Amino acid sequence: MKTAFAFLTSFLAATACGEKHRLCACRDYQATVTSDEYSRKVVNAMDGRFVFSGKKWTKEDGAMFEGSYYHAIEGPVNGAEDDGWVGGEESLELCIKQNDNGPIRHEKSTCFTPKEGVDWRDCGSDGNCFTSKATRTDGLGKPVA
Repeated sequence: MKTAFAFLTSFLAATACGEKHRLCACRDYQATVTSDEYSRKVVNAMDGRFVFSGKKWTKEDGAMFEGSYYHAIEGPVNGAEDDGWVGGEESLELCIKQNDNGPIRHEKSTCFTPKEGVDWRDCGSDGNCFTSKATRTDGLGKPVA
């Protein structure tokens, strides 16, 4: 029974990893929250395709791990283009690339799509969103003053 449960759990995790999501973040190995530092590095490496959201996403929003997340722009925005979705495997690979080989390994990624009625482009109460092309944007990735 334990073997079947372990197999099912690993199967579901692998399936979820290959799906597309609205929000993703890097997280440290065995951490219970997301890694702002490494999620920011992913956004800065994506040539304007991803938006970092300063909102602290919670379990109530649908996040498995609480913290800041990034999302893809939808359509053409500020010289970049994406479909508004981030693949779980894509996010994992991007987080692994940010590993600085230090004592903490940033080899994990977590992704989710917020529950119905929650705006996945929310920048948080202070409006803290940015891309690699603009230090302050709206949730769509468009630069704001």
